[in-house]
Amino acid sequence: MVRFPSPFVRKIRILLAEKGLPYEFVLEDVWGDNHIPEYNPLIQVPCLILEDGYAVFDSRVIEDYLEDLVPMHIPTDIYRKLAVKKWTALADGILDAGVKIRVDTVLRPIEKSHQPWIDRQTAKIMQGLDCMESHLTHHLWCANNAYSLADVATVSMLGFLDFRMPQLAWRESHPHLAKLANYLNELEPFKSTLPQ
Repeated sequence: MVRFPSPFVRKIRILLAEKGLPYEFVLEDVWGDNHIPEYNPLIQVPCLILEDGYAVFDSRVIEDYLEDLVPMHIPTDIYRKLAVKKWTALADGILDAGVKIRVDTVLRPIEKSHQPWIDRQTAKIMQGLDCMESHLTHHLWCANNAYSLADVATVSMLGFLDFRMPQLAWRESHPHLAKLANYLNELEPFKSTLPQ
């Protein structure tokens, strides 16, 4: 149960496809009439409904569940796992800041928008991107020099920034991040889940 083009949903769709797990994709509008509260009292997506009707929600919880089913995106070594989880938290944090800006600037009346709040969230985004760019200057992948959930989370987040916040023009000042996004977005399932 999802709302496209949610970057959190995109992350889960990529993981499901790469793990070869079949699923039915149901489009739901979190802002309109929907069935989401029947499965997730927080009325958020993604929400994964298992065959027995059990609902798993929050992308981080779904990621862990999928990794337990088919391990391949998170290493088992504690320090390598920590590196992936830390990077994924950074990508999700940047994404959270971007979503907060969207809510403040698109869903709220302009007179209720608070520029210092927007500036603070924008600073989080740019500092997070700078941190990622610095790492990728010396590494091909986001964590442990290997493709992982960290790369999926990062490219999903960057897709959101491209789609919803093009004014940030992050690609110009973050060429290594742009290179990673360009490379993975040409591959399936990244390509078929690009926001549109």
